[in-house]
Amino acid sequence: MKPTSSEQKSAADVTANAFEVKDLSAVISNSTTGARRIEKLSLALKPGTLSTMIGPSGVGKTSLCLALMGWMRPNVRILGGEVLLGTQPLLQMQQRQRQSLWGREILYVPQSSATALVASRNVVSQIAEFAGDTAQERNERLRLLQAAFDRLEVPGFQEGRYPHQYSGGQLQRVLISLVFCATPRLIILDEPTTALQPDLKAGVMQDIKARIEEIGAAALVISHELPFFAECSDQTIDLSGFVVSDRKPEPVSPTEQPATATRPTLQLAPKPVDQPRLRVAGLCVNAQNGRPLLRNVGFQVRPGSCLGIVGPSGAGKTTILRSLLGQHGDAKGTIEVDGERLPLHYSRRTVEQRRQLEYVPQSVKLHLNPSLSADYLIRRRLRQAGRNHSADAVADILGKVLLPEDYRHKTSAELSGGECQRLGIALALASGPSLLLLDEVTASLDPENARIVADILGRHRERGNIGMLLVSHQPEIVARLASDVLELRDGQVVQPIGDGQQPSTSGHYLSAPIFKSESGPQQCAL
Repeated sequence: MKPTSSEQKSAADVTANAFEVKDLSAVISNSTTGARRIEKLSLALKPGTLSTMIGPSGVGKTSLCLALMGWMRPNVRILGGEVLLGTQPLLQMQQRQRQSLWGREILYVPQSSATALVASRNVVSQIAEFAGDTAQERNERLRLLQAAFDRLEVPGFQEGRYPHQYSGGQLQRVLISLVFCATPRLIILDEPTTALQPDLKAGVMQDIKARIEEIGAAALVISHELPFFAECSDQTIDLSGFVVSDRKPEPVSPTEQPATATRPTLQLAPKPVDQPRLRVAGLCVNAQNGRPLLRNVGFQVRPGSCLGIVGPSGAGKTTILRSLLGQHGDAKGTIEVDGERLPLHYSRRTVEQRRQLEYVPQSVKLHLNPSLSADYLIRRRLRQAGRNHSADAVADILGKVLLPEDYRHKTSAELSGGECQRLGIALALASGPSLLLLDEVTASLDPENARIVADILGRHRERGNIGMLLVSHQPEIVARLASDVLELRDGQVVQPIGDGQQPSTSGHYLSAPIFKSESGPQQCAL
């Protein structure tokens, strides 16, 4: 009997490197941080190992990894060194030769499904097209893909769902399913856990680790979430100082609680006492196939308060935001803003009603025209809202999100991820809304930028008259901003969670840092 390809890889000399970088020198340019020079970077990835690349936003992690596989962004210049896939010198190859390895010998799993998946095609057909060897029979690829969907708890394989029919966390797992359908030598995963709730992250990474060991591949993970890789990462590459360490990341110690502590309760921001900015009652939404997405959801948001919406991927969190924006035409129920009932469909709302709710997405950069300056974008929002759109007004809006006045001339392409998120908040505030709808606004940011964005939002919540609705999988962000928390599961409210109340048994994704025990409060992570 002939050995399978997986068995052949497992039988290979484990001392050989699957991927190696020798004395690499490069320049990575960034309009915000300037040019960063890498001198004599060397690293070796052995078969069956997982390495984690860390560093602050804008340092060039994604640009460098793409360059290592032969995809050169305009801001990267290789000055010297070697990059070897096994024994193949990638930098010396012709571009066509390198491209022939992509998807077959080198697999890149991007962070954003918005840039990776075509909206007009169902996800199964797209993933099946990219996964595996081109000589593999289609039915075998589909069998592997279905097994991957089951393993990663992604629904809808038989239904042929489209990208818009999945939540952000489910789409991230759709992209990760590529890992289980192919047998490459090198797998690069770009922020693979940012959209996942905490209780899923460790399990998904353990599955990935088991897969690379099974097929004898090397994996390189780009991440800001080092604690989740403490158990499975074999080495770290810190781009902030260009340091390669063979030691594993230090695990984060769990918050210690007294042995007599009772079940934790949620410590939330203070509640205001004014009348509601937003009132939602009996909100129901069905998918096109009749499957319920939301079932009789109701809540209120008061001025100066923030309602956190938590729950597993696919629970209906983003569906609530879309319904509030009028993007679900078949929605039923009542939506009131400042006592005025809004039409459930966007096309039936007045300009003033549309202005009352402003949406800030997870990745603002994907939603902005990269050729337009911040000055143009903010002036346009101010003008549309009938507000003063002078240079001073633009500077004032930028100041509210801690961006210097000279940033008005920069485009989104010239800003880091954290700065783009702040620009997105600035654009939302420029409209003078009653409510901000925040959809995982810090999920893709490093801890420092996440803290800055959370502090900006927290100050506006505390000082202003605005209400906020926050969808997040990050417990520390919920703790920093939310005065109430609504827990969703399968489109239904499990229970509203207030200060001093216990989360339900299904609320395990709300981890320890945002709770206080009955014996006393504990510090929030931010």
